[in-house]
Amino acid sequence: MSTTEAPSRARKAVKEGMVIYSTVRPYLLNIAVVNQNFSPEPIASTAFAILRPLGGMEASYIYRYLRSPCFVQYVEGCQTGIAYPAISDKQFFSGLIAVPPEAEQHRIVTKVDELMALCDQIEQQTEASLSAHTTVVKNLLATPV
Repeated sequence: MSTTEAPSRARKAVKEGMVIYSTVRPYLLNIAVVNQNFSPEPIASTAFAILRPLGGMEASYIYRYLRSPCFVQYVEGCQTGIAYPAISDKQFFSGLIAVPPEAEQHRIVTKVDELMALCDQIEQQTEASLSAHTTVVKNLLATPV
């Protein structure tokens, strides 16, 4: 269905290159970059803010910026409600996004991705160490004295 036929709570057209941000329970950081075209064109609920990066802005940079401590702190200061915390579109789009030159955006995205990969490796090594430790302890406890 087209956006004009959709229910009033779901009329935000989504296209490749856009960033989707959940404005409900934003602390969950439900954010995504639409990286392909869909047919039919997807429609998002009004519970999402849809960002269409302008020229010179990379969606992957915007995605990472929206997850940054400074933007998360801004959102936490604006959200209302306890059982169903949310930030309004007006408040969300009033938030500032630091936009460095495109080359710097690419460098930041690359560095963040490298650091996240390193964190993943450390997490895997930690899990392997804990598993090995558990095995050693079980074997020692099972060994007769």
